[in-house]
Amino acid sequence: MEPSFHSVPTTLPLEVAAMGPIIRDIDEIYAKDKRIKREDVRILKEWLQKQEHLPQMTETQIIIFLHTCFYSIEQAKANIESFWTKRTLYYYCFKPLDKEELRTNSSVAFIGVLPKPTPQGYNILLSKLIDVTPEKFDFTKLTRMVDMVAALYLNERGPLDGVVIVYDAKGCTFGHLTRINLDVMKHSTEIIRESIPVRIKQIHLINAFSLVDKLMGLLKPFLTNELYSLINVHSSLSTFYKYVPQECLPEEYGGDLPSCQILQKDNLNHMLSSYPFYEWHDSLLVDESKRLEKSTSFGIDGTFKTLEID
Repeated sequence: MEPSFHSVPTTLPLEVAAMGPIIRDIDEIYAKDKRIKREDVRILKEWLQKQEHLPQMTETQIIIFLHTCFYSIEQAKANIESFWTKRTLYYYCFKPLDKEELRTNSSVAFIGVLPKPTPQGYNILLSKLIDVTPEKFDFTKLTRMVDMVAALYLNERGPLDGVVIVYDAKGCTFGHLTRINLDVMKHSTEIIRESIPVRIKQIHLINAFSLVDKLMGLLKPFLTNELYSLINVHSSLSTFYKYVPQECLPEEYGGDLPSCQILQKDNLNHMLSSYPFYEWHDSLLVDESKRLEKSTSFGIDGTFKTLEID
């Protein structure tokens, strides 16, 4: 049986003992993927120590970037630089919610990584409305909640083989779409396009019906062709099951997992107990005053290749 979202190791590595409830044994990560070389991680550590403007990352975080960049040291450097610089520049999109905000928004939407991966080993990030009242829909805060879920999950689990994103649009109306902050969408998708440390394998939109054209119209300007090509729109769950089998889904979708209500309760409790982690993670910002080479755009000289999406 797969571990639940809130299952975490009881023994923490020394590197994070003072930071809160983060991750598993580093040796286990190296043992799982032989393509992650300790020497490559050492090179990135030494490079990072010379970048005084960048936050000093844990070994696990360095491994995550190296893995996502298909073990390329130079691409990992570029993505580390881009990721933290853009998170700092667009801080208002990613600042963690306080506990009360987290409770409130957890009653509006379910956002969580499901406890059972796909047969290919891909983790499933599911988002759906719980309260469909448009006036309660705060796109910026829900975006921040997605980031909180993803950051905690990555730091606990280490590099992921792949991520499947599922958005259930049931209950979504034109009133919800009018409340989407386009700047937040632009900036959050910019990080997804260019530097997010996960391998996105599939994106699924279910129960969209009459809003499909409007939703796709909103998304398309902000996505690369590669990302846009990963989107699958389903008119029925039968086609969705071809990608994500029922055994991997909550009971609302005819699946074998507990209901979203039960999963949400577990997720919320775990996140509320993990605020030492969020306080530490929130401190990982770029200090432009310490950057040795000033740039003309986003604190980064030159351009970066878009992260490969496969």
